[in-house]
Amino acid sequence: MKLRNILSKLLLGVLLPAYPIGASAQFASSPESFFLALRQAVNKRDTAALKRLVYPFRDEVEDMQAGMIENMLDGDPLQRGDGAFSMYALDTLIAHHLAEIRPVDDDLYAQLAADRVFGSVISTYAQRQVWIMDFNEVRMILLKKKGNFQLLFWENLNRLLNPVLRRARNHATLLVSYPSNFT
Repeated sequence: MKLRNILSKLLLGVLLPAYPIGASAQFASSPESFFLALRQAVNKRDTAALKRLVYPFRDEVEDMQAGMIENMLDGDPLQRGDGAFSMYALDTLIAHHLAEIRPVDDDLYAQLAADRVFGSVISTYAQRQVWIMDFNEVRMILLKKKGNFQLLFWENLNRLLNPVLRRARNHATLLVSYPSNFT
């Protein structure tokens, strides 16, 4: 267990630049400030701030805002699919992949605005207010209203985790489980 904690701290040191401590939900005016505020809210388990940062949306099946917030608070790095989240993946996004988030292009905006699930929300926003990420099977939709971002949806965020680091973490776990006389 000690090795896992040390490895986790080492990974955080490699993945994370120095973040401003005071990032807050009310100043989420850029993708970077948005994700820093999200990180802070998750760390503090501040559901009120998370509700401001995650768009209040319900599809035919579930309350997506509640589901995404629950996934953020649970933080399972092995989870895949809709709402998948871990703090490691969020840190990787902030440290290395913010440039992948950009305003949606004309064709994709038209497609999203007509989408059966998200169209009713997206069509109420101007194209310049809809930002997306589609990178390494990670997809997300951010909405910008009154200068601030809100997360509408993401999937597969944990796919941002570097497979080399995952293998190193698994290898370290395997080494710990072998008998001490193993060479």
